[in-house]
Amino acid sequence: MTFDILDSENRRSTRIRAIVVEDDIELRELFVELLRAYSIEVIGTGSNGKEAVDLYQIHHPEIVFMDLNMPLYDGYYGIGKIKEYEKDAKIIVLSGPVEDPLVFGMYNGIEFLEKPIDMKKIGNAINKLIGDAIKAQMR
Repeated sequence: MTFDILDSENRRSTRIRAIVVEDDIELRELFVELLRAYSIEVIGTGSNGKEAVDLYQIHHPEIVFMDLNMPLYDGYYGIGKIKEYEKDAKIIVLSGPVEDPLVFGMYNGIEFLEKPIDMKKIGNAINKLIGDAIKAQMR
């Protein structure tokens, strides 16, 4: 399975470019390798919400994969600042259990997936987020 972005004429174009923000180095490296195996181009990695914002502003990825529980600046900080910068940013939150995952409903373009990582669920979330973006561009 690979994930590609389609241009406005539904032709295949570039691979999906992503950033991964996770404070657990081993988990982050494993996840990056997993994404690459599915032809997702990882263009940056970080370990807290502030780094997520900086990476987003530099690279403008199609999708952000982010943990919530990180030191200094958590994922909530990263999500809020990225959405302030780019309201249409696409973010997949990969985290342990949270008290209220519905809090992400106040933003468009966010999917919450509970760890452990399941590539089928990640694939469905990517297709939903990117597919919705393509449909909106074609209107």
